[in-house]
Amino acid sequence: MDWAGERQPGQELDVQVIRYEWVNTFIKNETGGGSWSYETKKELVDRFSVTTDDRGEAVARFTPPQGGSYQVIVQDKATLGPEQDTKE
Repeated sequence: MDWAGERQPGQELDVQVIRYEWVNTFIKNETGGGSWSYETKKELVDRFSVTTDDRGEAVARFTPPQGGSYQVIVQDKATLGPEQDTKE
């Protein structure tokens, strides 16, 4: 849809699927205690294009290769810069 809420047929869309993983590590200190540290890892697991039909709708299918948390980002390819228009 555009900013006015109108459907946009024939639009090529860039679909990115990103998997998130949280790595927790316990760091011991000299007194026998410690604290937890964590790191969030992001991995681009798939990237492909879809095109909207005459009704301005498109279907994107993805089967996760493993369990976890995923984020799907869909953008109009016309708004992407040339450096972002390639699979990472």
